[in-house]
Amino acid sequence: MILDVLGSMVGKLLSYSQAFIRPIAAATPDIIAATVNDNPEFILKVMDELDAKTLAEAFNDRPVFVHDVVYNLDPISVANIINDKPEFAIDVVSSLDPVVLSDIVAGNEIFISDLISMLDPKTLAFSLNLNAAFVAEIIKYIDPAVIAATVNANSAWMSRLLPKLNVKVLGGIFNSNPDWFRSLMRELDPETLAYMAETAQELAVELVRFLEPADVAETVDAFSDFIAEVAKSMGPEDLAKLINRLLNSPAGRELVFDLYVEMPFLERAIKTKTIITGAHVRGLNEMRQAPR
Repeated sequence: MILDVLGSMVGKLLSYSQAFIRPIAAATPDIIAATVNDNPEFILKVMDELDAKTLAEAFNDRPVFVHDVVYNLDPISVANIINDKPEFAIDVVSSLDPVVLSDIVAGNEIFISDLISMLDPKTLAFSLNLNAAFVAEIIKYIDPAVIAATVNANSAWMSRLLPKLNVKVLGGIFNSNPDWFRSLMRELDPETLAYMAETAQELAVELVRFLEPADVAETVDAFSDFIAEVAKSMGPEDLAKLINRLLNSPAGRELVFDLYVEMPFLERAIKTKTIITGAHVRGLNEMRQAPR
């Protein structure tokens, strides 16, 4: 009860003015982190009264301090706080300076990877779906290798997240940063991506509809060997199901045709495992024979 009252009072004071934040910032980062780690219920009470934008502005003014606090945080405690107050967390993150946020992420790769694996996938999906423009802007400042390491280490969690994402939002983020995503692909593990493709086929198929065809074609040309490794890592039945689904839409057919041209090994899989019409066969053969 005392902690509840005290937490409420602290939150109100911090929201009133950044002047009340300065004395807290005078403490060392490890002390602040220990306070968060050891008193999650108290922190939640503070957050009930704290203004997210005021907190974000304080973070923006003290990026090095915040980076050092994050370095000392316990991902379990932070994940529990975020899962309990997702809207507050979203408001803080969306008010951060993208450069400040990217520096925090880049300097705390292990923490970020551990944290993400403990978050409720619905929480992160909700955040991404509501803040597409911010996400499209922020990833420009984040090293793709950092994100790839997180994805590679959390394939099962990612497979739970992906179906909850809005494909139109995700397509827009891809289209805004095609070069960044190509850099990301260079760092991804083909087996991890194959597992995600198997478990989130519906999203993969729908996503193709919202991608820029020119970017898709360029990616296929540049990463044909990588895509081949992903396809080979998929189970034959799952690969056939994915191809069947892709063939049911114009954008998906175009992608299959491009892959067919680039990867002859897919020919047998397509003809023996896939429900393919005569029109599809003619289209595939025309693509194979067309000058590149």
